[in-house]
Amino acid sequence: MRRKALSVSEVNQLLLSKGYKVMRTIRIDIENSWDADILSFEEYGDGKSYCNLYKSYQHEGCPEGCGNLKRLANYSKLKAAEKHEFINIVNQLPMNN
Repeated sequence: MRRKALSVSEVNQLLLSKGYKVMRTIRIDIENSWDADILSFEEYGDGKSYCNLYKSYQHEGCPEGCGNLKRLANYSKLKAAEKHEFINIVNQLPMNN
């Protein structure tokens, strides 16, 4: 039997239930096929939801946290197998107290 992929909003609700806040960057140290190191999610009152993976790039000579982010994966545009990998990353995140 095939597993049904979660909707973007359901993934975001899973993150909220783990104690993460909307529109904050979440550092991830979980091996993934995108080589992403940041997850970010957003929920808007008009029903739009976003959940993305990013790679951070440090600028030479800049202090820690200074640099650019490159979006690698937008959950809503992924294929089913990729969505399951994305959800696996979310499931491995610790509770954020």
